[in-house]
Amino acid sequence: MNKLFFSIIWVCILSGIVKPKLIMAVVPGGFQHCASHTYINWVNQKYPGYADALAEHFATISNRASQKLSNIDVYDIPVVVHVVYNNPEQNLSDEVVKRQIDILNRDFTRTNADTINLRPVFGSMIAADANIRFHLATTDPQGQSTTGITRTSTNLSSFADFTTLFGDLGAIERVKSSADGGIDPWDTSRYLNIWVCNMALPVLGVSLLGYATPPPGLPNWPSGSLGDLKDGVVIQYQCISDNNPNPLITGGDTGIVLGRTVVHEVGHYLGLRHIWGDNDDCLADDGVEDTPLASNESNFDCDVTRNTCVDTGDVDFPDMIENYMDYSSEACQNTFTRGQVSIMRTVCSDYRQNLAQITNGISRRTSSEGFKILPNPSLDGNIRFVGVPSNSRFVDVIDISGKLLGRVWLQQTENISLGYLQPGLYFLKAEGSTVLSKFLRE
Repeated sequence: MNKLFFSIIWVCILSGIVKPKLIMAVVPGGFQHCASHTYINWVNQKYPGYADALAEHFATISNRASQKLSNIDVYDIPVVVHVVYNNPEQNLSDEVVKRQIDILNRDFTRTNADTINLRPVFGSMIAADANIRFHLATTDPQGQSTTGITRTSTNLSSFADFTTLFGDLGAIERVKSSADGGIDPWDTSRYLNIWVCNMALPVLGVSLLGYATPPPGLPNWPSGSLGDLKDGVVIQYQCISDNNPNPLITGGDTGIVLGRTVVHEVGHYLGLRHIWGDNDDCLADDGVEDTPLASNESNFDCDVTRNTCVDTGDVDFPDMIENYMDYSSEACQNTFTRGQVSIMRTVCSDYRQNLAQITNGISRRTSSEGFKILPNPSLDGNIRFVGVPSNSRFVDVIDISGKLLGRVWLQQTENISLGYLQPGLYFLKAEGSTVLSKFLRE
């Protein structure tokens, strides 16, 4: 570890206000740091009683969640990504943003290729598909056509300041305000707002990777009682997608970034806690029956030997480093559990009703004979579709053995990037199509 890391930890311990893990540490193997629990504590200081009300709210959600996994409704969530930048590097391209939406859909449908890395001991806990989908909004709050991406130039070099070190997120919240150098959210009841910005501190560097607001609708809090706090997700600009040209570097180490910081934070936005329940010991729990007990010692690596807590059931499970809600490296995260999926679906149906659009997942597409890929072959993986069935929302990517590699979600245009594929022959199949179109990635 370098001297910078030790100085940050010393400041945190000396303050007595926040835990040492509040600030991004330099840890070999990757990063998955989150300040969502810090956000709850910060709001609780502004509005005493908020944390207790949220705990009660979560218990209500957990009690109602058992009915939701068997429900076949698909919850489709419109997303607006606000890119707030101070220099060209922070002004991420549309391709980076769209790829992140693909990653969200891949991981929430469990079509990510690395599910094979899940250890067999956890097999019975896993839901095959959360039946939650995401798409970049095609219509803005005024009813105008949109790409679902906004761009705001700011004169702020960073939205964080040194109060961030002590658990105060007020400075970063400026990104959610046009008057303060950021951009106001779109209607938070109708859109998942994701702000992408710089939260690094001068000299110290990256302070945190992201945070999210919990579901609204606290049962014992009147509407509007939380003032001007704005709902959504905030992400450090280097931590979005797996094709981001900006490396995440702190203290000379480069973090592994696969787009799962956003997956983690959207999990919080849909009601999930960290799997250790946000306490340092094994006495706390995340409220999800099928996630094994763990402490927050499982930070940033992929140590399969770690077992920080003794489970009370018939099996003493190891720490579930494969879970998206852990602090493990993005390289080993690959799953949500059935219980976690139930909670997220309950939030979609009961607490974010105006946000999640319900579909039954049944395709209404018929004609597909004209479905083509251009150019084909493609050297860089950038292609466009011709003749996609009019209501197709996605295209499946299949290898020559017939294995489903992933699902590409169509946005306003039919131009997509498959540059992440290794050179080879693949098949693409549009939703509702009976045609497998060959695609050669050179």
